[in-house]
Amino acid sequence: MAAAAVSGAKRSLRAELKQRLRAISAEERLRQSRLLAQKVIAHSQYQKSKRISIFLSKQDEIETEEIIKDIFQRGKTCFIPRYRLQSNHMDMVKLTSPEEISSLPKTSWNIHQPGEGEVWEEALSTGGLDLIFMPGLGFDKQGNRLGRGRGYYDAYLKRYAQQQQHAKPYTMALAFKEQICLQVPVDENDMKFKLNIDEELGSDSENERKLKPSGADMASLSPVIGLASLCRYVETRQLSVGSCVFALCTDFTGTFHHFILTSFIHPELFCLTLQLLMVNGLKPFMI
Repeated sequence: MAAAAVSGAKRSLRAELKQRLRAISAEERLRQSRLLAQKVIAHSQYQKSKRISIFLSKQDEIETEEIIKDIFQRGKTCFIPRYRLQSNHMDMVKLTSPEEISSLPKTSWNIHQPGEGEVWEEALSTGGLDLIFMPGLGFDKQGNRLGRGRGYYDAYLKRYAQQQQHAKPYTMALAFKEQICLQVPVDENDMKFKLNIDEELGSDSENERKLKPSGADMASLSPVIGLASLCRYVETRQLSVGSCVFALCTDFTGTFHHFILTSFIHPELFCLTLQLLMVNGLKPFMI
């Protein structure tokens, strides 16, 4: 997929996911957060990890307070992110207790973190990490993650990989079920995660089931028949796709050469359509 198309798809999907997150009630956020905390604590990878990095939650993220408390109760070492707001640089610094969080200054993003001028023990220079919990806006079942556009975790994982003295950490994403996508658009700078923990761990989320075509749907998505099949797929599943408008460019023989996609198409359907076009050798253009 062309860089401009990926960028546009990410922008559209971010907007859609932010809208989904705003629609989640406080009670539902708490319910899913508690359920995910239980799943994390019971997970074998978490139980065997000694040095763990975990994010301090924003309002629209899974609440990590219970997991942080459990990390200390089990005698594990806890690290939290310290972002440099003017770049994509991030360090993981050691937290001494859960109570210490409230005393930390807040950034302009309303996140507690140590001040940039303060000296804190940093994970990479003191033994590395066994497990990194990753935040984000959207995730898919293939291990792709859509962040908020700053690239902190992608840059950190690449920097970590360059330091060969440490084993590669296990990466685990924490997500509301509303954040699970059929496919997240990615480019060469995006790093995958190992496991996503959501309410329906090990099965398709409700949102993914609504957007996943059946085998018959996929088989019928040829360059010409694909458009009609895709439209039937949208109609029969009553998807909210906004202004789902496709324009076809044809030559005098009527052969389909290009699809022109408007940027108003539902972002997840947009990603699926682009994938189908590329597989069939068709060239997408954005308008």
